[in-house]
Amino acid sequence: MPTPAGTIKFSDITNEFGTPPGKNLGAFRVSTNVGTLSDLPLDVDVPKSGSISFGNLRNKRLNVVIDYTGLPDNSTRLNARSDYNANNRVVIIGGFKSRPSSPQNIRVIIHTNTRIGSAPGNRLNVALRTGNWRDSANNALTTVIMELGSASKIYGAGGKGGNANGGNGENGTSAIGIDYPTTVNNLGRIQCGGGGGGGGGYRQYAVATGKKGKGSVSSYSTGGGGGAGAGLPFGAGGDASVGAYGFGSNGSGGGSGNHENAGAPGAGGAEAGSGGSGGQYGNGVAGGGTDNQSGGSLGNAGFAFVISASGSKSGGGGTIIGDDISGEPT
Repeated sequence: MPTPAGTIKFSDITNEFGTPPGKNLGAFRVSTNVGTLSDLPLDVDVPKSGSISFGNLRNKRLNVVIDYTGLPDNSTRLNARSDYNANNRVVIIGGFKSRPSSPQNIRVIIHTNTRIGSAPGNRLNVALRTGNWRDSANNALTTVIMELGSASKIYGAGGKGGNANGGNGENGTSAIGIDYPTTVNNLGRIQCGGGGGGGGGYRQYAVATGKKGKGSVSSYSTGGGGGAGAGLPFGAGGDASVGAYGFGSNGSGGGSGNHENAGAPGAGGAEAGSGGSGGQYGNGVAGGGTDNQSGGSLGNAGFAFVISASGSKSGGGGTIIGDDISGEPT
């Protein structure tokens, strides 16, 4: 519960922020660095130096940072509410009390400055999720802010390219899941996962031989694999196929992607279909078809933000690639 907006006692302050050594009001003048966040006060507009009075602490609330900046690059699948509940990476501004078991009426800052990835599969899989901070009566009493530093890169996973001979490209997945009203302050990069390209179709045909073309050789070529979508983890290129005969040839596999570039399509064998390109930030490309077989379908891109019915998003900034969608993050 925030401190009172009117008459305030020292016990109101310590109930919210904890008791400093010596029960000294001046100890509430804090300036804290967490990750790339510098000079954080006890709460908004609380003095960090100079004079301080009870009036400066009216209508203030505990500030908590969930600090992901110490995680290694390529960490995946983070849920801020789950980490709060488990007391993982929780920093209490001021440090005068331990983590409250109930986070209602506090200010929560979700802070990243590293590379975080999603998981392949469902397009609504996300790399970083706020989690739901509502109370048991579904009230939104907690203030939630995402602070994404300049080195922060939040990626959806890239879709796999379709295998040769008409395999379908797989979907990319999504970057951030919003389960609660959240303000996003982004200095980094938020990117959906690109879809995989479809595999090219095979070709079965006859080649005329002999004098005056009276003979023929039955021939078969395999299609090319689809290119992979960009993301983290990035997709794998579609597999090549073997088995060419006659005057035919085997196509090549599709290229793998990387975090921000899609994989190239694999070339089809003689007269066979080439694979489709993977999606850099969008959908893949369908594979090339032949008289014998249609090319594989493209994989769709994921989303920058997946916003649940209990969530909403404000703010932005930085680089944001991909659309928002209403749905339940996974």
